[in-house]
Amino acid sequence: MPKDLNEARKRVLLLYANWLRVVPRAVDMYRLDTPIEHARKKIRSWFEANRDITDLKLIHNLTVKSTMDLIEVHNRWSQRPHMLRLFGDLHEYASGKQLLRNKHPEMPEFVVDFLTQSSSGNANTNLKKTRQNGSSSTNQTTLAK
Repeated sequence: MPKDLNEARKRVLLLYANWLRVVPRAVDMYRLDTPIEHARKKIRSWFEANRDITDLKLIHNLTVKSTMDLIEVHNRWSQRPHMLRLFGDLHEYASGKQLLRNKHPEMPEFVVDFLTQSSSGNANTNLKKTRQNGSSSTNQTTLAK
């Protein structure tokens, strides 16, 4: 337990630096589609959200919990869904098109358009309608024979 706010501040800054050090490895280990910069911004937002806390016991509890999370991430004890919860949803930082262009710059534009369209749900509903129409015409053909 820290004796004063200066000692608590040093511990928090050390924890923050450790988190920033682990991010590239964690993104790679857990195969997250999150850019490293986004993950670092997310970590900064965690610490910024608790910036105004002055209660030493609360600071201690938060640093202990965050240290446990850091150890779990570093040792790969966390599961991928836990990591996704920690670093947020993909749509927080980029659209699907931007994500695909960042990850695969060599990908042709029409493929990017197709992949982002099919993930929106409109293509899925159109595909279901096409299948329903196609299957009903097939049924009518077999009935006519």
